[in-house]
Order: sequence, then C-alpha cells, then structure tokens
Amino acid sequence: MRNAAHGAMKRLYLLFAMLACTALAFPPRSGPKYETDRGTVGFLRRYLVSGGDVHYPSNAARRGVQASGFFLMKLRPDGIVESLTVKSSTGNAELDEEVTRALKAYRFKPNTKGPILWLVSFLQPSTVIVKAMLVDEKNLPPLPK
Repeated sequence: MRNAAHGAMKRLYLLFAMLACTALAFPPRSGPKYETDRGTVGFLRRYLVSGGDVHYPSNAARRGVQASGFFLMKLRPDGIVESLTVKSSTGNAELDEEVTRALKAYRFKPNTKGPILWLVSFLQPSTVIVKAMLVDEKNLPPLPK
C-alpha cells in the first residue's frame, strides 16, 4: 500500500511539474491566467454546480510571491462543502486565504464523491494552476510540509 501511495504522489508531483513548465513557457499575454488539466475540467463540468476561479491576489502578484499548496475538501451529501483543510500550506497566508475563500464557495451536484484533494499553484507572472483529484482520505499520499 505504501508503494501505491508513493507512486500516486510521484505522479502528482510530475503532473505539477508539467503544468508549471507549461505556465512558464507560455506566459499570459494580458492579465491573470487560470490553468488546469483536462481531468479537472471534466470533473468540474460533470459535478460542479457553482463556483469561481481562484484568483492571484494582486498584492502577492506585485510582490512576486510564488507558491503551491494542497487543500482537502469534504462534501456533504447535498453537494455543499462541509470542510476545507489546508493539508500543505502555500507558506503565504494571503494565498491560503484566497484558495480557502474560493473553494468554500463551490457547490456540487448532490452525492458527488469526495473527498477532493486540490493542488493550487501561484506562478509569476500571475498564473494560477489548479488540479483536483478524488482521494481516499485514509490513504492520502504523503504531502510536502
């Protein structure tokens, strides 16, 4: 079981690295940019009822703050967010608060499976990358501190 958790974490880090490289290779032409992968887009199109993008706080973007964090979302049976836990902080309170604010406002279709682990990265020059994946909370892969 430990090898499976290690393999899942390794794939998650690899995905993050690919997304980060893509964001750095193709900087936004104007204003902030929001990116995700096809799996997350498909999941959100299928289950999300309402919610918005995570925004790069302008103060953090101006200061050149770049960071990533993991956030665990539990859902009630009616699709409302029951709880959101910072599993691995971005290291910046302003960024953590923005992610928490945005994700707590999400509403999903009733009986959407969970919990959902979110990887959110803030990269210069004002790009936000979001990746969501369904997880088994009892067997979460080890996350960076």
